[in-house]
Amino acid sequence: GLFSVVTGFMGCMYAQFTCHFATGKATVGGNQGEFELRAGLWKYSPINSVFEGYSYCYGYSSDYGARAEFISRTFGLLALIAGTYSVAVLWTYLLVVRTNEFYWKLAVKAALAAGLFQCGTFILFESEYCTEINCSM
Repeated sequence: GLFSVVTGFMGCMYAQFTCHFATGKATVGGNQGEFELRAGLWKYSPINSVFEGYSYCYGYSSDYGARAEFISRTFGLLALIAGTYSVAVLWTYLLVVRTNEFYWKLAVKAALAAGLFQCGTFILFESEYCTEINCSM
């Protein structure tokens, strides 16, 4: 149980702040070479990164419609907040061996909400960028 909660929290942090949430392939150049590109909630790897020899991340700009990215980010942040509260109550209980019933029940509901909010981050796959490069997990 504890391992799952902590691993889920760390996974949420990783998905929130990196551009390794989704991957896609783009065909670039005269030889029609296929290159792997990455998308995250806040950043993406532009096609230009293919020509640099290494993949780098760049923040979303007005080049792509920000609606899907904004909704995904909002759900991701809500999941992170709810998950942080849930993990904080759990660790307080483990360290102090005492908690209030109200906070414990609220933490259980927050953990459930965090899972539901995390599902909302999949809206990123409907973004213009992900549609363009056929994102997958």
